[in-house]
Amino acid sequence: MTTTFARHRSSRWALPVLVGAALVSAACAADTDATSSSGTTPTTGAGAAAPVDYATPGPYRVGTTELEISAEPCPTDPATSCPRKAVVFYPADPTAAADTTRIEGYRTSVAFPESARAVLPAEFDQEIDLTGVEVYDAPVASDEGPFPVVLHSHGFSGYYLFESRSMAHLASWGFVVAAPDHKERSLGGLLFGGGAGADATADQDVRDMQNLLTALRDENVSDGMLKGASDFEELAVTGHSAGGSTAGRLIAVDNTVDAFIGKAPVPPVALGPDASRLTGPERIAALEEAFQTTDPPGVPVMLIAGERDATIALDTIEQTYDWLDAPKRLVVVANAGHNAFTDLCGPIRAQGGLSKFAEQVPALAPVLQLGEDGCVDGFLPPEQGDALINHLLVAQLRWVFKLDPTDASLSPDYLAAQFPEAFGSEQADPTPATPAG
Repeated sequence: MTTTFARHRSSRWALPVLVGAALVSAACAADTDATSSSGTTPTTGAGAAAPVDYATPGPYRVGTTELEISAEPCPTDPATSCPRKAVVFYPADPTAAADTTRIEGYRTSVAFPESARAVLPAEFDQEIDLTGVEVYDAPVASDEGPFPVVLHSHGFSGYYLFESRSMAHLASWGFVVAAPDHKERSLGGLLFGGGAGADATADQDVRDMQNLLTALRDENVSDGMLKGASDFEELAVTGHSAGGSTAGRLIAVDNTVDAFIGKAPVPPVALGPDASRLTGPERIAALEEAFQTTDPPGVPVMLIAGERDATIALDTIEQTYDWLDAPKRLVVVANAGHNAFTDLCGPIRAQGGLSKFAEQVPALAPVLQLGEDGCVDGFLPPEQGDALINHLLVAQLRWVFKLDPTDASLSPDYLAAQFPEAFGSEQADPTPATPAG
């Protein structure tokens, strides 16, 4: 993914103006060929108060850049500092985007060290298509910002680019979305960089998120590509799998976070060093004990679960939901597994899964099994899962940040009608408890 830096002027213009105009225009001009600046026409209800199909790309073209965030100990040599990277997606300046090269995708092999790429099976080097949203190597739409900020944390054996399609989709709806590379649990780090030997109790993943937030704040007041991009008064965190735990634990040390979305999240509580060996009733009991001694995040939370997730089982997500305070929401994606939330699910399914490589590389068997969870024939097709998940992310954040006056786009009846194959069920408690006295 190529990146450049540009100097530009920044001024504030309220986010609801452009997005609201796009929604109203799409609703009122259904019989015309009016399009948004992304080249698409969002499907909407009769206005922002009615349900809106947020699976459709939003009104913004999208820019992207990479940041180098604070150096931290290297997984292979804790005495040595390694710079860490992060990717950022954001609403792009449409004029600048028109003069730059469109980014059509990235290759999955970027997750591995260059020295290892030559020996990888060809199937490990897949092209991830980003053309569902227009993405450019362009600066932020500074005249229309600042925009709400979303920090994302990737999962175990993941990579900071592996949810680029979802992040770009959010950016098309007016969010600055950034994700750091957690070297200790990244795919390349685990297989080739010593990540598995890192101290998991050191909260390095939380520090990565804190360092990313610091970098974004610095960029916001610099003369760089992201000057004036971010509104830190509206800050959300999201995470997939282990990243869900990271996002939840960040809230415990940063009271500026306003919302949390967990995608098949590991519960953000401490289970002790033997947790990985616990299963069934023993794990449920250990979780219950941990929940009783841990305060839930004091922000609105959405949990998204895969109905057939074999890695973070649905009953674990339901147990987490019960622990949370309102406002809270749990949506189950029908017939979906654990890896349904990443860019990799489509290519993995298309090549018949990953288990066939286990005999060639026995040491990779657990990672291969994790990678194909939900991404083989018989599970929900990835494009259907992507549509629902993207819709849920945008709709929840717009509701939390009061960009939409109601949560109509999250109602079970609407979700069932709009996403009949992908929507499974929903639980919601939107009203926080009234403080005593």
